[in-house]
Amino acid sequence: MQTTLPLRTTPMTLVLVLGLITTGCNSWYDSSDHANAVWSENAEGVAYVERFFQAKNHVTHIAQKDFNVQVFISAPNGSNATQLTGILEGNVRALYYMEAKGYVLLARASEPVEVGQGTNPSATQTLTWERIDVNGASELIGQTNGLTTLSCDGGQSATGGLAPLRVIPSPDGSVLARVDTVSDCLGKDITLAFLDSDTLQPLGSSIAVDTEALMAGIPNLGLFPAGFMPMLWQPDGTFLIANGAFMTGTTNGWEFAIDGTANWRSGITGECTYPETTSGNVNANGFHIEINNDGALSQSAGSPDNAFGCD
Repeated sequence: MQTTLPLRTTPMTLVLVLGLITTGCNSWYDSSDHANAVWSENAEGVAYVERFFQAKNHVTHIAQKDFNVQVFISAPNGSNATQLTGILEGNVRALYYMEAKGYVLLARASEPVEVGQGTNPSATQTLTWERIDVNGASELIGQTNGLTTLSCDGGQSATGGLAPLRVIPSPDGSVLARVDTVSDCLGKDITLAFLDSDTLQPLGSSIAVDTEALMAGIPNLGLFPAGFMPMLWQPDGTFLIANGAFMTGTTNGWEFAIDGTANWRSGITGECTYPETTSGNVNANGFHIEINNDGALSQSAGSPDNAFGCD
């Protein structure tokens, strides 16, 4: 008859067991997923990225770093998937698919670099925007290094989501709105330029946005408005930059015509500030497009009220 002896637990035994359990928490390993599925402007296609990165398991979350991406387009059900790019350095920051014009816009962000002291300091990143044609050819639109996280209290707290460079295609994809922003704790400097999406050449002179009027009466100019400043095209072909402070249920901002004419607009409701153009994760019928980690696309019904465009 076999006899099972009781296990004697010693301090050394516990140390060895705990060491085996926590070893995986201290090691980075290769991982990947799929992300950022967006409809084309006509809802006949979908673009998305596959991401490759280093991951580390923690008790409460999985840390990620050292991102690379590659871009795909497909039918909404995932068929006819086409890889447009090789593996590109950086994490995806934004993605638009203008199928009728034959291109995808991709924004990539480098790893953040902390600036300053404290537990939540400011951080900079390099943002790279490029137009990728459906035949795989790509052209650089712009590359900027700037603050993407800002702390104004010595690193005790910080706000993220700053975008030193944004590029948003017009509803028909023929024009690109390029917005360059420099942020600090006193406010921001914003420059707007309209580009021809085929040639990437400017359509007129760049526009220095009147941020003094835009931010009038808003406290903490460098903080709250920095992380949430709606920038979007409107169905009439104008481009809106709003202050994002919905203190009375609405916000205010400047709307710009392509010829540079500026008009002040008040009473903008939150539902009118997203999506920023016709390509996004919700189409004109209100259907959302999603992609899981393994690359499977799915749709969920919503309301056309959530689609691009607002009266």
